[in-house]
Amino acid sequence: MSHIRKRQLSAAKHCIICGTQLFSGGHAECKGKSYTMEDFCTIVGEFAGPNTQFYGVFDGHGGSECSAYVGRNLHQLIAKKLIGHIESPQNDEIFSAIQNSINEINEYAIEQWKNQGTTIAIAIIIKDMLYTANVGDSRILLVDKNAGKVVERLSYDHKASDINEQKKILANDGFIQNDRVAGYLALSRAIGDGGLAGIISCEATVKATSYAHNQSLVLFCDGVADVVNDDEIAKIIKDQGEAAAAALQIKRESIERVSNDNVTVVCVDLRPKSEHS
Repeated sequence: MSHIRKRQLSAAKHCIICGTQLFSGGHAECKGKSYTMEDFCTIVGEFAGPNTQFYGVFDGHGGSECSAYVGRNLHQLIAKKLIGHIESPQNDEIFSAIQNSINEINEYAIEQWKNQGTTIAIAIIIKDMLYTANVGDSRILLVDKNAGKVVERLSYDHKASDINEQKKILANDGFIQNDRVAGYLALSRAIGDGGLAGIISCEATVKATSYAHNQSLVLFCDGVADVVNDDEIAKIIKDQGEAAAAALQIKRESIERVSNDNVTVVCVDLRPKSEHS
């Protein structure tokens, strides 16, 4: 995908944070018990112009190259496709921009990585609307930070153990063994994994949601979800108060419960910085 311009960003090895941030928040990550760190997270303010914000968590498998590539480039693809649609955004236009960008980056990924892939969990804020998309089992939650309650899970776990996902795999001439596609991939949808091209899908679950300023947004990988449930995450957000502190506590809780995977979490206070005293 040589047409993507690799602009210089201030980035750590496993995370990009750049641009003017519209909201307060924080992220936390660690390798956990895994030998390598295959997660990547992206936080880009004004990624497609004023009043826009991008968050992403990408949980790689089989290596870190695919997740890092998607994490560094997906927001740029989406931003290009959003040109002309920011002033008066229409849901179908935003959804198309997101899915078409995912399709495009997946075409590159399946050529580059036959036995490596990544999930996608992204949240895009345009003015007063929240757009979310996920591929795989990384999660997105909307939480009432004052009540410590989950408002809505905005993602869907695309797993090979899901009966409806199994039907799609079988319809694509694939097979399920031990709740894994072809006996080895626990995901039913992913980016990359060229060896399973045509069997697994990169179709995202997409949603448009109005958000309130008393809410928090949380994106996290299955290294968190496997050991800390949604309700517990919502309670941590209430108890910690600050989004950055909540991200650190969710990471600590995941490690203390002996997560066997990488751990990455992004927490966002959906009250704009401009309204903070």
